[in-house]
Amino acid sequence: KPTSKPLSEVLAAFAALPANATSEQLQSFVNSTFLLEGQELVPAELTDFVANPQFLTNISDKFLLGWASEVHGYWPNLTRKVDETFLCEGCVTSLLSLNRSFVVPGGRFREIYYWDSFFVIEGLLLSELYETSKNMILNFLDFVDKYGFVPNGARIYYLNRSQPPFLVQMVKSYFLRTHDTDLLTRALPTLDAEYAFWQRNTTVDVFDPSTGHSYRLNRYNVDNASPRPESYVEDYATATNGTNLNATAQAELYADLATGAETGWDYSSRWISEEVVASAGQDDQRLLRGLRTRQIVPVDLNSILYANEVAMAEFHAVEGSGGDLGRSQWYKRQAKERVEAMGEVLWDEKAGGFFDWDMGKGGRRTAFTVSNYFPFWADAIPEKIASNPEKLTNTFADIDRLLQEYPGLIPTTVVNTGLQWDLPNGWPPLQYILVKALTHTGRLLEGLAPAQSNSTTFVTLAQHLLSTAHEVAQRFVSSAFCAWVQTGGENLVFSS
Repeated sequence: KPTSKPLSEVLAAFAALPANATSEQLQSFVNSTFLLEGQELVPAELTDFVANPQFLTNISDKFLLGWASEVHGYWPNLTRKVDETFLCEGCVTSLLSLNRSFVVPGGRFREIYYWDSFFVIEGLLLSELYETSKNMILNFLDFVDKYGFVPNGARIYYLNRSQPPFLVQMVKSYFLRTHDTDLLTRALPTLDAEYAFWQRNTTVDVFDPSTGHSYRLNRYNVDNASPRPESYVEDYATATNGTNLNATAQAELYADLATGAETGWDYSSRWISEEVVASAGQDDQRLLRGLRTRQIVPVDLNSILYANEVAMAEFHAVEGSGGDLGRSQWYKRQAKERVEAMGEVLWDEKAGGFFDWDMGKGGRRTAFTVSNYFPFWADAIPEKIASNPEKLTNTFADIDRLLQEYPGLIPTTVVNTGLQWDLPNGWPPLQYILVKALTHTGRLLEGLAPAQSNSTTFVTLAQHLLSTAHEVAQRFVSSAFCAWVQTGGENLVFSS
């Protein structure tokens, strides 16, 4: 809610409340000092809207075409701009400054969020909305210039944390579509700054007792010692209800709760002590008190950073980008060191896959989660794995099994805690990453096959992975389409 009075008056009115203020007194304070929420965000004209983008012509099924056309038409309804002209002098809002139009997730999410926007931009580019995509990217670049990083979302209460660092990938997707070197020139120094933020704040040295060596990787890490403002009641209850946590332990829990939000997976068994997951059932508060988020070195974060390092090496070598060839070589070395560290720390030879590393227990957490496949999306595959079709077969065996076991999407994990990022939920961004992972790996094997003595084995596995990618994609499309039909879509006129 924006304030209806100057900030100084709002703070004075709050200070005048009695220490034991009643609910009625607090409600009266809010009603007298704040306006209705959302007023600073208004619809923006989508000037680059394309009624019939190319991708629609590739859909042969008339029902899916009608649905896709309808979904494509949602963009104008989700485009916003900031208008603070209604604010009195001295009045304030929690919304961060945004100088250009943007697309919001929708529903109760009025403002933009970081990692959601990568997938939004993938859709915008498919819909040929290049100017809108550029505006989204420029808004995020402005955030980095102002704050040193991209906040979780466009509110002041998100300024103590970020989210999965997809800004480089947004720029890459946009640049591959448009070859806009002006945007790349504008972005490069800012992307360098964001990369430095992640290296400065989230880098850890991971000691692997099995090898006796340490390896440098990254984790999520938020410096926070109090409940999150946007979830204050929930966090406070988690830390205090039926617990005997002292102040230090509460501060640690608040840091892990905020860090869990930074991961984008808030919340999941991935971040919780394995002992607590095994014993807490679906007791949300007990589960969340077992969070160890800052102790986990995640597969997905390090895969994203690897993909960013590869892309940044390429960006700095683009003619006309204002890049630095020396910097390009530096990013190549960073990527090489990271993929080697991932191969040693996150790859489990016995289990045949990539897994999060738990610094608390000094080992990998070898449970299934879709995040295990991010290295294959990012092409962060060490040579010892990429050249071995048997290892790749074992790695993707869980996907084959889950496709047999469940009729719908690939679940996020196979642990049913009742938390959002666990069984039975299958989140669209993860289905996207999995399809890309399967496709990239299938193409990789196709490329390697001609030089192999057992080329038939490579080709057979490649075909299987590409077929599996199609199945995962088809299931997501079918699931989303059927849900749309069952919630009102059948009343709309389908394309003939």
